[in-house]
Amino acid sequence: MQLIVSSRTLRYILMAACLMPLWLALSMASQEIRTSKARNALAIAAKSTGENRLEFLNKAKKALTPPGPTGELYDLTAQLALLSPQTDLNAAQMLTQLALQRSPVRAESWARLAYIERVREGKLTDKALNYLDRSFVVEPAGYTQFILWRMEFMFAHWSQLSLSLQEVTMRSYCVIAIWYGKGYALKMAQKAGNQDLEMHAEKTLDLTCSL
Repeated sequence: MQLIVSSRTLRYILMAACLMPLWLALSMASQEIRTSKARNALAIAAKSTGENRLEFLNKAKKALTPPGPTGELYDLTAQLALLSPQTDLNAAQMLTQLALQRSPVRAESWARLAYIERVREGKLTDKALNYLDRSFVVEPAGYTQFILWRMEFMFAHWSQLSLSLQEVTMRSYCVIAIWYGKGYALKMAQKAGNQDLEMHAEKTLDLTCSL
């Protein structure tokens, strides 16, 4: 009788071992679907206004509930906290830190921490500058939407940047010039209204960028 029970237990163990990869695959597929839905909804919401914006924020919220468990899902939920009508800096910071705990090489997460610190303190503190430096270390360029946002953020605070951060910003600036053209890149720098930045941008475009 004892041998029969042991054989049955063994069968259960083997069945569980066979089903585990399937469960993991289904879980990963579910997370990918949530991620895709949330990312698309947030991208549209960021460019929308009024009821249309709220509609897509709600779609993103639905896809991101509950938060996690992946770094990207936590990161997207942090974006939602900043885009929502009632911005929640504390939630955005906590969720961004959770994202970084799971994946420290998230340039957007490090840049978001710098943004949150800037909003709270009214300037780029040493902590914010350190966050920005890490952002460039882990990802000098980045995907289109992020690289444009980060470049505008750096240009808006050009006079507060260290020389090393100005240098890495200009290297990333070349990527934008290659992607969108020298004219687009120059207008982007001029928009900040900083003569020192404009001088650096023109010099970079003429001497450094390989177009």
